[in-house]
Amino acid sequence: MIFDLTDEQREAVTQFRRFAEDRVRPVTEPLAATSIEKDVALSLMREVLPFGIGSGWIPEEHGGLEMGYLTSGLLYEELNRVSAEFAGIAFINEGAALMLSRLATPEVRDRYLRRMLGGELIGATAVTEPSGGSDVKSIRTRAKRVGDHYVLSGRKIWISNGHNCDFLVVLAQTESGQGLFVVDRDEHGFESRKLDMLGFRSWGLAEIVLDEVQVPVANLLGSEGHGLVETLKLFQHARSFVAIGAIGIAAAALDCAISYAKTRTQFGKTIAEHQLIQAHIAEMATDLDAARLLAYRSLAMADRGERYEKEGAMAKFFASEAAVRIASAAVQVHGGYGLSAELPVERHFRNARMMTIPEGTSEVQKLIIGRSILGVSAF
Repeated sequence: MIFDLTDEQREAVTQFRRFAEDRVRPVTEPLAATSIEKDVALSLMREVLPFGIGSGWIPEEHGGLEMGYLTSGLLYEELNRVSAEFAGIAFINEGAALMLSRLATPEVRDRYLRRMLGGELIGATAVTEPSGGSDVKSIRTRAKRVGDHYVLSGRKIWISNGHNCDFLVVLAQTESGQGLFVVDRDEHGFESRKLDMLGFRSWGLAEIVLDEVQVPVANLLGSEGHGLVETLKLFQHARSFVAIGAIGIAAAALDCAISYAKTRTQFGKTIAEHQLIQAHIAEMATDLDAARLLAYRSLAMADRGERYEKEGAMAKFFASEAAVRIASAAVQVHGGYGLSAELPVERHFRNARMMTIPEGTSEVQKLIIGRSILGVSAF
């Protein structure tokens, strides 16, 4: 499938690329190895929201821009190329906003979503637990109905935005199945512990502890028993955007390799003039374009309202693995300098390696693809 972007999409990308380079990179690059604090993240969110980052998936009736998923993906690709760390914060925040838009009561939606779209709140979604990641059906966090409240107890792990968020959308077991609950940090209370990771070190990944946390019945999103279905819908949606994130990281790594190859000299000429360096660049660029085509296809299918479970899994699997290959090759092109924390290429490699895990590992994506093709589930 060939993608012929509209003039509006091309203009949106051009404008946002310029903005991201001028405004986002200078703020986030010095913080990439430490932490993008909450006040900095919110300040940037207020600037990117008018472009559709954080607001593009939300219907106009709820205050969003309601743009197509492919257009949104193009913008997220540019943001990930400049700052995968901040792009991750915005992506997770928009996912929580989407859940509120789809499932919250008008009162809860007005309380949280309006302020999110104003750049005042950061949200997160808490699904993964220490006892299991991709096996969402087996979560142990419990939500017990007591009068006009639910009492939540359990632990969540690897929660993106978990350390800085104002509220969580928590998946928990109820008497009628799994449910999703809005848990406010200040009002209801939960503990978070920042986790040190291989990549995305400024992202605010955290372990969450819910110890007899009481939330009103109104904070149940949708109905009891439908939390798993809604979570799996979000995962399907998110896979294509994780692919986009990997593509943005890979594009940044390729940019670094091209720039370095054109300026570094060895044996009397730039290394760009050496055959093996050109072979690396050619393979990297081909991998990147292939990943883009798979990701853009899945997003275009989403825009058309088509089922894209297989295509989203293919995009996530291929793009995340391709990003690792591309970033690794970029390190190789740089030689010893590729191992130095003084250059961004080693950060791109660490971040790329992270992308093979979230929203289902590469192994899980293969099982989804295999099930779609064969009609037989292996899990």
